[in-house]
Amino acid sequence: MTKKEEKKKKPGRYMDLKTDHGFKTAFGEKREKLLLNFLNSVLEGQKKIVKVEHLPLKQLGFKPEDRDTIYDLYCTDEDGERYIVEMQVAQQKHFMDRCLLYAAASILKQAKRGKWDYGLKPLYVIAILNFDLTEDNTDYINRYSLLNEKTKKKASDKLQ
Repeated sequence: MTKKEEKKKKPGRYMDLKTDHGFKTAFGEKREKLLLNFLNSVLEGQKKIVKVEHLPLKQLGFKPEDRDTIYDLYCTDEDGERYIVEMQVAQQKHFMDRCLLYAAASILKQAKRGKWDYGLKPLYVIAILNFDLTEDNTDYINRYSLLNEKTKKKASDKLQ
């Protein structure tokens, strides 16, 4: 950008959506319809998110000594299935492990006291990243799930 173009640029007019502040400003509670459209476009018509919860930053563990989990949004689709939405700008070595921790904590919250049949609702993690999760990745949208390594058949639809 030339110096002349920089002078024409109005302050505050442009926002980096890859930052926490930019994402929350663009898709905050007052712009929920825009956020729903964005998330549903990521799902490519496979599911339809209908409710977004802007949670406090920390989701407390079950006991004081448990680690807290921190993620950006918790959503529900038309079938009552849940989604964790996480935004990550800086590359993190163990990001996939962090997603698994968040998902496990959320799945564990489905457990009911007393007699329970262990039936779980699926949980999806949508991670919006400013880096490639793997070195050989060139796709903008990637899908991960639990599958049988030999047959490549899905082993469970409970975590994706």
